[in-house]
Amino acid sequence: SHTRCVRMDAPAEELSGFLMKQGEKVRNWKQRWFSLRGSKLFYAEDRVSVENESGCLGIVPLEHSATHNLPSYVGTQRIYHGFEVHTPQRRFFFVAESDSRKKTWMEAIQAKSTMHRTPRKEGWLEKRGVRHKARKKRYFILEGTSLYYYEHREDPVPKGAIPLEGAEYGQSEQEEVERPPAFHILVKVPVEEKKGKGKDKEKDKDRTFVIYGPTSDDVQQWLAAIGDALKGKEADEEPEIEEDRSKLVRRASQIGSDLWTTFGTPQRGIPRQGSSESIEEDKKRADDAYKKRVEEEARRKREEEMVERRRRAEEEARRRGDEETARRLEEERHALEDLHRKEAEERRRREEEEAQQHLEEERRRLEEERKRMEEMRRRIEEEEARRKEEEERRLREEEERRKAEEERRKREEEERKQREIAEALQRLVEGFTGTVYRKGRKPRDRSVWWDKANNTISWGENRARGKTDGSVSVTEITEIRRGWGTPTFWSSGDKDNQERYVSLITLDKTLDLEAVNRAGRDQWYRWFEILLATHRGTLL
Repeated sequence: SHTRCVRMDAPAEELSGFLMKQGEKVRNWKQRWFSLRGSKLFYAEDRVSVENESGCLGIVPLEHSATHNLPSYVGTQRIYHGFEVHTPQRRFFFVAESDSRKKTWMEAIQAKSTMHRTPRKEGWLEKRGVRHKARKKRYFILEGTSLYYYEHREDPVPKGAIPLEGAEYGQSEQEEVERPPAFHILVKVPVEEKKGKGKDKEKDKDRTFVIYGPTSDDVQQWLAAIGDALKGKEADEEPEIEEDRSKLVRRASQIGSDLWTTFGTPQRGIPRQGSSESIEEDKKRADDAYKKRVEEEARRKREEEMVERRRRAEEEARRRGDEETARRLEEERHALEDLHRKEAEERRRREEEEAQQHLEEERRRLEEERKRMEEMRRRIEEEEARRKEEEERRLREEEERRKAEEERRKREEEERKQREIAEALQRLVEGFTGTVYRKGRKPRDRSVWWDKANNTISWGENRARGKTDGSVSVTEITEIRRGWGTPTFWSSGDKDNQERYVSLITLDKTLDLEAVNRAGRDQWYRWFEILLATHRGTLL
């Protein structure tokens, strides 16, 4: 259903005419008569229908609206002289008969969209969605009897509007909303919708706008501002209607008297229409007739004055025998023409000189700009070359430092290895004490040492006496093994102490030793490993 037009208190018409309008649901174009009055754009099928309450098809509210040009193509449809009016409720698409007419309509609508009053209150609040019930932050402006909300504060068109006339508002109870905050606002607005057939075609549906404020004081301030806005509307409504009605009656009387003065007594048989359309047409005809009469009178007076001046000049010339005067006037005319010609030539010469000077200055400026660009390019190339050279030098220095550091690390590593080898061999020469296991015998604590002269690993009870219990040739050692790994340990050792075992294995026998702890076992293993690698000439 469409919002009906109210004609009694409507402002005077400022702009009217036919436009093509696109439908909201069915996207076809229809010709409609539009009338711009105040901050509203009324439209109907023709001019007569827009004046009647029952014939008006709808109203486009222009407060907080924005206008835009339509592109040449909308989808596959070619559009000429099209423009759009974006309001908080919906987007309207129009096509004018010419580009100049489109500009006239757009300028008039843009002027109306900016003619709004100072907001009573504005600020950030949270609004609950209708379907998803999610709270989103919006910027609200209370202006007149409408509450507008924007997604961003600087947006030209609000995202929506809440009409407050006839609405219920107040601070809601906690059970009225899901998971209520401490404070919020409920606004119930009747909304018209089409549903059913016949008498059930139009039904009222209450939409609840839930608006959340940060504190109780903010909520109370907004409620008070809404109440003040509605009270101000009720107080101003009746005086405005009476004032507009009296103005309309006085204007109609004035137009009637002007028509009586201009056209005389109405002719018999021609009815006098009482509608606002006939009043406007009569007023227009009266104004046109008055303008034509004034223009005709002024033109007639100018012609009479010119004829009178010419007649007086001729009489004066005849009276004086005006040949000398005519000659002098002719000379003055020629002198004046020469002066005008010289002034024109001088002006043209100055313009040419100025143009030439401007051209030279422009050429000089371009040349200076070219030199400056070349100098800048040269500096950039020099800077790039210098930077590249410094980068290459830095890379070379870093490479040299890296190589020197690598060589230093290698030398230090080699020296460390040599020190470790020398220390290990020295410790083996000096010998150490450990538990020696023999197959089928009881483990005994013995001294173990490297006989450098014979290149053997020997063990015995007393090294100083030169008495040895046995020896293993270093050349015959095939493997150094940790842990529980030889038949001797299997028969005589303890599996719980295997982390302290180390064995020197040859083809025909083994030397099985037990250290005090695991660290001692690992140290012995390392000494034997260094000795075997030194003997074999392999790298550690």
